[in-house]
Amino acid sequence: MWNYLTESVWNGVRLLAFGLIPGVLVGFLVQECSRFIQQGLRFCFGRTGFIYLTMPGVVIHELSHLFFCLIFQHKIVKVNLFSPQEDGTLGMVQHSYDSRNIFQRIGNFFIGSAPVWGGLLAMCLASRLLLPESLFSGGWVARFSEFCSVSLWRCWQSWLWLYLMLTIGSHISLSDADFHSVA
Repeated sequence: MWNYLTESVWNGVRLLAFGLIPGVLVGFLVQECSRFIQQGLRFCFGRTGFIYLTMPGVVIHELSHLFFCLIFQHKIVKVNLFSPQEDGTLGMVQHSYDSRNIFQRIGNFFIGSAPVWGGLLAMCLASRLLLPESLFSGGWVARFSEFCSVSLWRCWQSWLWLYLMLTIGSHISLSDADFHSVA
């Protein structure tokens, strides 16, 4: 009995240490990086410039919510992929679910955190499609050297990639409404 209890406690500690805590730390870092990008872009382009410049990131943010709503069988009430409002809302996906359905309730976590998953996926896809293969092979020094090379930045694909990283990165963070559905 004692061995079972100590083993259960130890497994719980390991689950927290290697599962939950790193996930929370990564989520925090993504959130803070996104806010940093937002602040920089707002400073450079102003509020209105930021809103319209980063529209692709808003669309990916909302499509990510929509995708998980569909997976977890939530009823889609209303979708605005990009519709800036005076209150600061840039887009939205309204949905409803059956609170008695455990699958749909679990879905709230994934729907709320969807911009992180969808944003990271979109960033990975854009990187694979727009950057040269040499940036994905070899050691870190060779990759960094290639990334800093003048020849890379002579291609329009590299500039499109940078634009997409900034716009997606600026909207990968969770809104207040997203946080409420995750919690």
